[in-house]
Amino acid sequence: MIIKLLILFLVIAALFYFPQYLPRLFRFLGIRIGQAGRLGKELATGVEVPDSVLADLEAGTGKILLEKALANYPEVPGSARAAAVEKLGSRLASKATRQQLPFSFTIIDDPAPNACAIPGGSILISQSLVELCSCEDELAGVLAHEIQHIDRRHALNTIAKDFAAKRLLNIGGPMLRKAAELLEVLIDRGYQQDQEFEADIEGARLAKRAGFDPAGLADLLEKLGMLEPLENNLRIEELPYFSTHPPIQERVRRLRKLA
Repeated sequence: MIIKLLILFLVIAALFYFPQYLPRLFRFLGIRIGQAGRLGKELATGVEVPDSVLADLEAGTGKILLEKALANYPEVPGSARAAAVEKLGSRLASKATRQQLPFSFTIIDDPAPNACAIPGGSILISQSLVELCSCEDELAGVLAHEIQHIDRRHALNTIAKDFAAKRLLNIGGPMLRKAAELLEVLIDRGYQQDQEFEADIEGARLAKRAGFDPAGLADLLEKLGMLEPLENNLRIEELPYFSTHPPIQERVRRLRKLA
């Protein structure tokens, strides 16, 4: 009761002593209420809305994560291969749903076959994984899979309800750093299996829309599966990139069934 009376007193005092600030206050409240409404709709439907609060969060965390990733695994100096990957990736991205995102494709210096989708549109792929792809269709399959993690907002949606909703009005430096830390842990740990399967299937469809053979990823996975065991006695699925994914045989089976 005391708190309610205090709030009422402050409102009345503001009306009498600070009328020049009222329009600014109402604009501030209007912006926040609008953000809350858009965020609520986005969380309920899973569909991105105009002026999305989550998109702002994604863009900010993406910059932090990209900078950190490139500090650990530098970009391979410009080459014909890098230009080809960027061109192929851009062709795929042109058929993605989230056309407002600035998709980019970078080859990184990582000795392990690896690829990473950073929220906000950055796709990193190791030179060793590029070298494992024997044709454009296989490379397109890998890149399309990573694009779909971003297109479907897998990382963002996983933390959105527990993170963004609680900090709706505070999308600033500390919040972005904390969100980036959570997303980094999520990406390192690996996506949920249903998200990986969705990225496979939707990636195959994306590859087809862009004019590539949708069986490219399945062909690559099947070829890698036949290479087991590797020279260091590791199975393909024990390598960092593949260890966080569902079993290769099951992924191939579902992709072949789609085809």
